[in-house]
Amino acid sequence: MPSLLKGLLAAAGNSNIVSPAADYFSPVLYTGNESARSITSGIDNDLVITKRLDDIGDYIFVDTQRGVGKTLNLVGRSANTTDGDTVTAFSTTGFSLGADTKVNETAAEYLALTIKQHSGFFAIVSWTGNGASSRSISHSLGVAPEWWVSQNLNTGGSWYVYIKGVVYNHANWWLNFMTLDGTHAAQSSSSFPAEPTSSVFTVAAFFNGNTVPFVAYMFASLAEVSKVGAYTGTGGTLPIDAGFITPARFVLIKRIENSGPWYMYDSARGIVVGNDPHLLLNSTAAEVDSTDYIERNSDGFTLTAAGDATVNISGQKYTYLAIA
Repeated sequence: MPSLLKGLLAAAGNSNIVSPAADYFSPVLYTGNESARSITSGIDNDLVITKRLDDIGDYIFVDTQRGVGKTLNLVGRSANTTDGDTVTAFSTTGFSLGADTKVNETAAEYLALTIKQHSGFFAIVSWTGNGASSRSISHSLGVAPEWWVSQNLNTGGSWYVYIKGVVYNHANWWLNFMTLDGTHAAQSSSSFPAEPTSSVFTVAAFFNGNTVPFVAYMFASLAEVSKVGAYTGTGGTLPIDAGFITPARFVLIKRIENSGPWYMYDSARGIVVGNDPHLLLNSTAAEVDSTDYIERNSDGFTLTAAGDATVNISGQKYTYLAIA
């Protein structure tokens, strides 16, 4: 964003400015009741991720590409499962739930992350392998993906994540991977042997088994909407300028060169002055609400000195995905 515009917004205060990502991303809290019901997110979403907050519970993925009644469990590494009483419908303003206690147990507290496909921001891609050792797959993101996670729908297994800027084991970032359900440092891989473009990405045999179905969720940096970035921890206050005109409403952080969890924050639970609840994407554990590792700022987020053992270790490199 031009510095003059940033300055004017800062001077005026931007607390009442609607995020440019408001039509494409919405975090929602709800309390379960084990009855069929509708949840309003305010957007026409293509992906819903639910997580129980007050107790152990996995992350449940349902999307329009695979269709309602088809779920993926993140930490449980499940294959594509027919589970028709979880997310039962998508609408232009939210989604509907069935009575399944994984997503709607009576009195349980849940978070739902709802995301809409939009050029330059987010796309869902599915394909069926043909057994070739190398193959180009078309995608609809409109730009080269910078952050994507892929899953085998037949067998499940680890969720492989490829992130622009993660170059720990190999100089080419697309030849490094981490796992969304794990904590390990970046490792080398040849599963995506070529740099992705604005129209295709290339898969090797690991993601192209004959007749095997796969899915990928892809993000890119879109001005004022989303940012795939990196930083080096300082152990002190560290502002991160994501190029937004509002504070970030979603932040996902992972250490690159050493093992460490995936720390997830969102505005529905609170990114505020004081303690900020976080979840770990690699764990089914309940949220932690007793730490203050992150704060709001006008163009992204700020890491605090309290995170000097987790998300802000001096000299350690991190990757992040932020949404305004």
